[in-house]
Amino acid sequence: SSLFIRRDIYGDEDPSQAGAFYSILTNLGEACAAEEDLESAEGYYQDALRYIAQDSREVGTLLAVLGNLATERGRYESARDYFSQALDAAKRFNASPNTGSAAAPLVDMSDMLFRLGN
Repeated sequence: SSLFIRRDIYGDEDPSQAGAFYSILTNLGEACAAEEDLESAEGYYQDALRYIAQDSREVGTLLAVLGNLATERGRYESARDYFSQALDAAKRFNASPNTGSAAAPLVDMSDMLFRLGN
């Protein structure tokens, strides 16, 4: 795949390729999730976190996606951790709980807690 070709040419840590690696990995994660291969999807999304700037707004979105995958897999402790990190990321960007960027992790966390009966 293009991911492996890029890694062979540029190496894993070439900052000029971070955006491309992030896009490829998130696309692979989406494809695996669509095929209900949630374990592989989670792996691709976790790998994508390595290639995204931690001060980027996308961090919160990606963490919320990981939280949703963990919820679907019944891994509620992990889901809670991912959603908490997603909310923290949203707060770093001065998002209020009434905006989409902060509300999404809260809604996802409440759904996960509802499934637990809390």
